[in-house]
Amino acid sequence: MTARYLDDNKIESYRDLFDSFVSFILAKTDASAQCYVDYMKKGTTPNEEVLGAIIYAALYAEVKWFDEILFEFASSQTWWEDENARLFFELDLLNRGYLYQETMDAKQHHTFKHVQILDQSATSYFIEIHTALISQIKQTLGIKAAFDSNRIEISHKQKQATFNESIPLKEKLFECTFVFISLFSYLPQWRDYHKATAH
Repeated sequence: MTARYLDDNKIESYRDLFDSFVSFILAKTDASAQCYVDYMKKGTTPNEEVLGAIIYAALYAEVKWFDEILFEFASSQTWWEDENARLFFELDLLNRGYLYQETMDAKQHHTFKHVQILDQSATSYFIEIHTALISQIKQTLGIKAAFDSNRIEISHKQKQATFNESIPLKEKLFECTFVFISLFSYLPQWRDYHKATAH
């Protein structure tokens, strides 16, 4: 959502945003152990296993680290002062898909300015937004938006399978390349929050 907003409003193009993020990652010494850094340095397209490893890290194994990197990057950019950009960044963190059932991070690690987190369960965030933002957010989310009020459940119980420890890591990484193709199916559903659904 952030990238779309920046591009639509001619603040920063998708390509420039991606290039800036890559440069930011490469400048961080604590990112040197990540499997995809060498591919960034070479400017080469990662193979299926490396692409799978990126998805596996960002959507499961290293969610907290990836969130911290995203927050550090975003807050260092000039567009961070744009209130709409910051709103969409907060929503992006909540809208990020998860690979496996009930592996949603138990806690958001950053203070949100525009979104109030009311509650959480093993599979959902329960949030409140300003009423004036409802139409804008629904338009951005498209068919994933099934809410009319400003109190929303973001349900991450979607297409995910149960994590199976017996499956070798290499096979998991290969499976993640198919997740990339069907990523939309892993994104959460946004619906009206009825307090009885929280647990």
